[in-house]
Amino acid sequence: MAIPNDLFGFDNQAQLYDAFRPDYPPSLIEFLISGLQSRNVCLDFGCGTGLFTRQLAPFFQTVIGIDVSEKQISVAQKSTNALGGFGNVSYLTHDGYDLRGILSNLNLVPEDISVVTFAQAFHWMDSDRFIAELNKVLPGVQLSLLGYSHPRVIDGRALKDDSLVSKIWKETSTVQDLPENSDVLAEIVESTYQTLLPHFQFDRETIETSYRKLNLGNLFTRADVKEVVDVKEYSAHSFQQYFRSWSPYQIFLAKYKEEIERGKFRDVIEAMGEEIVTRVMGEEKDASTDELLRNFKFHVYRTFFIWNLKN
Repeated sequence: MAIPNDLFGFDNQAQLYDAFRPDYPPSLIEFLISGLQSRNVCLDFGCGTGLFTRQLAPFFQTVIGIDVSEKQISVAQKSTNALGGFGNVSYLTHDGYDLRGILSNLNLVPEDISVVTFAQAFHWMDSDRFIAELNKVLPGVQLSLLGYSHPRVIDGRALKDDSLVSKIWKETSTVQDLPENSDVLAEIVESTYQTLLPHFQFDRETIETSYRKLNLGNLFTRADVKEVVDVKEYSAHSFQQYFRSWSPYQIFLAKYKEEIERGKFRDVIEAMGEEIVTRVMGEEKDASTDELLRNFKFHVYRTFFIWNLKN
């Protein structure tokens, strides 16, 4: 199976993306809008299936999601229409580099634009090219870049070593007891991430360091950053589906399709589920595995971040 140019165009991937990617903490959106002079039009680039686009809808007169993936945009439009109540949201398929062309297509002028956003997407761009285009076509418009780290399981070590995670856990968790063998669960999840890491088509460390590797402070006259640690509960099944929405997982499947079919390699996400059942839950792998994974719950934490940038 060849790897497509659209890295989010694999079968059912856009649907998985829409269903299992996390929302952004409200405090980051508050930070985003805090310095704006107007709330007219927001251009949300790399919008994917419109998750963040829809989160922005209550705060602007118009929000336009823009993405190069036709499949992602198709799912965004269907999801937005199905949910209803988003009359100020629309979508456009575009690679994002011709801002004059985008404005012309949308019958907008530069003065209409209040902010340009990227949520878990700017690392896909040629940053120098886009920033140069932004400064030329939309000088002085705020650029807000958001993202989040890979999820880590909350186990005893996390609560001991990270005081912030421990504090949030005590404040937000309804179940104060960690699942049995949470340290083993954390090891399995981290091992899965490390297996997929070489298949990212960008430097993953860029995200894990909250875009600090981009040296944004040297590229803009104003560069404000905010980070938030967020805790979320998953079932083991929904966590598998979250991983399946990742492009590196789809690339892994495409690269090793024949080896997996011949039994030489295991599907890394299926293997993660089997290890959770046998090593964490202490159950046998059998026909009830899927039900066990749906009922087994645990918490993960991520670092979400936002940069508000302006020249």
